[in-house]
Amino acid sequence: MTIPDSIACDIFVDISGCDSTLSSSKLNDAIEVLQPGQSLLASAKKNALLDDIPAFCSQRQLLLAEQGETDDTVYFLIRSQ
Repeated sequence: MTIPDSIACDIFVDISGCDSTLSSSKLNDAIEVLQPGQSLLASAKKNALLDDIPAFCSQRQLLLAEQGETDDTVYFLIRSQ
Protein backbone atom coordinates (compact mmCIF):
# COMPACT_ATOMS: atom_id res chain seq x y z
CA MET A 1 0.00 0.00 0.00
CA THR A 2 1.38 3.36 -0.99
CA ILE A 3 -0.44 6.45 0.23
CA PRO A 4 1.11 9.84 -0.44
CA ASP A 5 3.35 10.90 2.46
CA SER A 6 1.99 14.43 2.17
CA ILE A 7 -1.35 13.38 3.68
CA ALA A 8 -1.27 14.22 7.36
CA CYS A 9 -3.83 12.65 9.66
CA ASP A 10 -4.53 12.11 13.34
CA ILE A 11 -5.85 8.55 13.00
CA PHE A 12 -5.19 5.88 10.36
CA VAL A 13 -7.44 2.88 9.76
CA ASP A 14 -6.93 0.14 7.18
CA ILE A 15 -10.27 -1.24 6.01
CA SER A 16 -8.82 -3.53 3.33
CA GLY A 17 -10.54 -6.87 3.12
CA CYS A 18 -13.65 -5.60 4.91
CA ASP A 19 -17.12 -5.76 3.51
CA SER A 20 -19.30 -2.69 3.72
CA THR A 21 -20.72 -3.51 7.16
CA LEU A 22 -17.35 -4.23 8.75
CA SER A 23 -15.83 -1.15 7.11
CA SER A 24 -18.53 1.01 8.68
CA SER A 25 -17.96 -0.65 12.04
CA LYS A 26 -14.19 -0.03 11.94
CA LEU A 27 -14.74 3.56 10.82
CA ASN A 28 -17.34 4.16 13.55
CA ASP A 29 -14.88 2.90 16.18
CA ALA A 30 -12.19 5.27 14.89
CA ILE A 31 -14.57 8.22 14.59
CA GLU A 32 -15.67 7.82 18.21
CA VAL A 33 -12.23 8.99 19.36
CA LEU A 34 -11.86 11.64 16.64
CA GLN A 35 -11.96 15.13 18.13
CA PRO A 36 -13.44 18.16 16.30
CA GLY A 37 -11.01 19.36 13.65
CA GLN A 38 -9.03 16.11 13.59
CA SER A 39 -8.71 13.92 10.52
CA LEU A 40 -8.86 10.23 9.85
CA LEU A 41 -7.21 8.51 6.88
CA ALA A 42 -8.85 5.28 5.77
CA SER A 43 -7.36 3.00 3.14
CA ALA A 44 -8.83 0.00 1.35
CA LYS A 45 -8.28 -2.27 -1.60
CA LYS A 46 -11.95 -2.57 -2.55
CA ASN A 47 -13.16 -0.18 -5.21
CA ALA A 48 -16.74 -0.83 -4.07
CA LEU A 49 -15.98 1.46 -1.13
CA LEU A 50 -15.67 4.41 -3.52
CA ASP A 51 -19.44 4.86 -3.19
CA ASP A 52 -19.80 3.62 0.40
CA ILE A 53 -17.37 6.00 2.13
CA PRO A 54 -18.83 9.25 0.72
CA ALA A 55 -22.30 8.06 1.79
CA PHE A 56 -20.93 7.12 5.23
CA CYS A 57 -19.47 10.62 5.63
CA SER A 58 -22.66 12.30 4.51
CA GLN A 59 -24.80 10.30 6.95
CA ARG A 60 -22.53 11.20 9.86
CA GLN A 61 -22.00 14.84 8.88
CA LEU A 62 -18.27 14.33 8.30
CA LEU A 63 -16.25 16.10 5.65
CA LEU A 64 -14.68 13.92 2.97
CA ALA A 65 -11.68 16.19 2.45
CA GLU A 66 -9.85 14.06 -0.10
CA GLN A 67 -10.02 10.71 -1.82
CA GLY A 68 -7.74 9.11 -4.31
CA GLU A 69 -6.14 5.98 -5.67
CA THR A 70 -2.57 4.74 -5.68
CA ASP A 71 -1.71 1.39 -7.24
CA ASP A 72 -4.44 -0.99 -6.00
CA THR A 73 -5.37 1.09 -2.93
CA VAL A 74 -8.05 3.71 -2.48
CA TYR A 75 -7.82 6.21 0.34
CA PHE A 76 -10.15 8.66 2.03
CA LEU A 77 -9.24 11.61 4.22
CA ILE A 78 -12.16 12.31 6.56
CA ARG A 79 -12.40 15.32 8.85
CA SER A 80 -14.68 15.85 11.81
CA GLN A 81 -16.42 19.20 11.94
